[in-house]
Amino acid sequence: MKLSLSALEIFLKKQCDALRTSMDAAEYKDYIIAMIFIKWANDNFVLQQKKYAEKLRKEDSESARKLILDIGYQRLYSTIQEYLDAHIRKLQGKIEEIYDKYTVTLGSMIDERDKAVNELDSFLKQMNYL
Repeated sequence: MKLSLSALEIFLKKQCDALRTSMDAAEYKDYIIAMIFIKWANDNFVLQQKKYAEKLRKEDSESARKLILDIGYQRLYSTIQEYLDAHIRKLQGKIEEIYDKYTVTLGSMIDERDKAVNELDSFLKQMNYL
């Protein structure tokens, strides 16, 4: 399956938005630098592709041109896919950490409510309010 440029851009923008909401700027910059590198790699790939295409047009070799383009796309796709898989795994770990940190069970909420009610009762009794 080939990854189109527009699909990659949409995916990266969504990932940036997701990252912006859950991490501080120092950590966010690491992801942005990596995404800028991917953008640079893509732009560089397009430039190299144009150079090869021009060279092959001069040689008028359609089969060689297709072979070079296929190899280039395969390499670029596999490199980006490996990078994205690694960062998706890292993001999943972060999401699990956040979930574990902020997950509150109903039982613990009831216990906290009961504690607060008991403390309020004892305070009001001390004030001779009850």
